[in-house]
Amino acid sequence: MSFSGTRFLSRILLCSHRNTGNKPLRICQVKYCATNEAAVAKKKWDLVSSVCVERPPVISADLTELEERMQSMLCKIELQQSIKSNHELRKEKDKVTLEALKSGNASEADLEQATKATAQDFEDSSLDELANFTLASRKNDPKVDEDEKNIDRQLSQHLILLTKHKLGSESVWLMPNSARKDGETMRQAADRALLEAVGPEFKSTILGNAPVGFYKYKYPKAVREQSGVEGAKVFFFKAMYQGGRAKSKDFVWATKEEMEKKLKKEYFNSVDQFLLF
Repeated sequence: MSFSGTRFLSRILLCSHRNTGNKPLRICQVKYCATNEAAVAKKKWDLVSSVCVERPPVISADLTELEERMQSMLCKIELQQSIKSNHELRKEKDKVTLEALKSGNASEADLEQATKATAQDFEDSSLDELANFTLASRKNDPKVDEDEKNIDRQLSQHLILLTKHKLGSESVWLMPNSARKDGETMRQAADRALLEAVGPEFKSTILGNAPVGFYKYKYPKAVREQSGVEGAKVFFFKAMYQGGRAKSKDFVWATKEEMEKKLKKEYFNSVDQFLLF
């Protein structure tokens, strides 16, 4: 029996009430409203592969004040507990030889040793060489560190590749990404996303076939109405930079602090969960 397109199902339940006398069992009728004949269409989402490309630090980070104090203390402890080096033993032997020569009790071996370069001579020449040696600077030219497209910036920090994407009328910074095409795996879509974003000369290695993170966001209202797609479900893959230059105008190598400023808050929070620095 139908009423305005909605079907009512009658279910007969025998209610187990105790009989008193000849009273019959009460019949309960429960009405269930079935779903409308026109099924509600499920929301459609794009499946997107995104790649987090990391350039690891090239040099170690500067020590903090506490780390410097700890290092100094450990060096003192190591010096106190260490045994004498070959150079120190040689200096002691040279001292004994010199005293024997002064007292006139030198043996032939002492005389032969005296004609050779002493440990002190070696030490003096080494100190002279060290004085003329200039250590390379640990700091870049400030212009290099400020250039966000330069892979050699901020050598002591981790850098992450970001590219600019158009979402409706808004341009936002994201990691390289691309929607999965029919017949592609998510890993294949990740490889293609990198190729499209930075070109074939850019070299990196994606670590494994499984994503390391997830993020979901809705498209702007105008995009949803035009495409019929609610938004994107993004699966992040981790990759390590190997070499080459990015062939794109809209990209940056960002530190974690810079990422926090450039990325949407919810997006950054999702990415921060799998960053190991």
